[in-house]
Amino acid sequence: RNPATAATRRHAPVASANATDESEAAFRRGDCPSAFRLLERSAANDPRAQFIRGMCYAVGLGVERNAPYGRSLLQAASAAGHAEAAFALARLIETDGAAATQEERLLGMRMLEQAAKAGWAPAQARLGVRHFRGEDVPADLRAARRWLTLAAEAGQADAQNLVGVMHERGYGQKPDPAAAVGWYRKAADQGDADALHNLAALYEAGKGVPRDDAEALKLYRSAIERGSAPAMSNAAGMLLAGRGAPADRGQAIALYRRAADLGHAPALFNLGVLLLEDKAPDTRAEGLALVRRAAAQGEPAAMNHLGTLLASRNDAAAADLAEARTLLERASAAGFAPA
Repeated sequence: RNPATAATRRHAPVASANATDESEAAFRRGDCPSAFRLLERSAANDPRAQFIRGMCYAVGLGVERNAPYGRSLLQAASAAGHAEAAFALARLIETDGAAATQEERLLGMRMLEQAAKAGWAPAQARLGVRHFRGEDVPADLRAARRWLTLAAEAGQADAQNLVGVMHERGYGQKPDPAAAVGWYRKAADQGDADALHNLAALYEAGKGVPRDDAEALKLYRSAIERGSAPAMSNAAGMLLAGRGAPADRGQAIALYRRAADLGHAPALFNLGVLLLEDKAPDTRAEGLALVRRAAAQGEPAAMNHLGTLLASRNDAAAADLAEARTLLERASAAGFAPA
């Protein structure tokens, strides 16, 4: 055997690994042009190199987009055991939505399961959600809890929040608000907006923890900083009632408006009701329009309120009464008792 050839074979993988390390670091920084340039010194069949090239081509990062080629590279990396590539391919197929063929959806689920079984926490979290919702797999709360718990124990914040939701609401188990508090707190400590909101709601209600309005409002405000519309709406309600802080109608309305601008149905309804209390015709008209928007989204309280308004008008036409009846029936069917 040629000694020179043998030496080359011994040292080439080291150079390739170094180049791939540098390329991956550039890719993680979002510097795809540098990542691609560094990959010129990487082995073509290196799974990490295939993953980086695949991602760049699949979504057009630093190169002209070529989705089929990018996905083929991700699949090749997956076949070599690259869990993140398998997860990335699964998510790309999922984003295709209705455009994905049955064969592609099945491939996506295989890739997701492969990544989850390899211990990739984001894949475990996503697989848990798919089992919870019954998306391309049978709905299975036990499987959902198992995969979500694995991801949560690995530190995945969204999974920690969802495990908390399952404990709080008793999905597949007895409700356990105290356990929910623990999981919400883990995710909240990582800045997860949903977990901050959910933990605040437990403090506000005194479920699993002693009631503490000041702590609830503090947590809601942390969630608001991260863009949580439900937290905006709930904090507005507390400020309107003077719970956790002195009453502040102006700030409450401002928060309702922020949440309403994000399309949050309860905020649309609550802001609408406040504006309907105003004497100015234009303000009342805006309030009615907001309540209608909330009712159109299926908000039970808004359907009940709008139905009651229409039915109680002195000049109600037959069409108004028919709409009122439909709205009240829908609110009742959704569990709104006063209707």
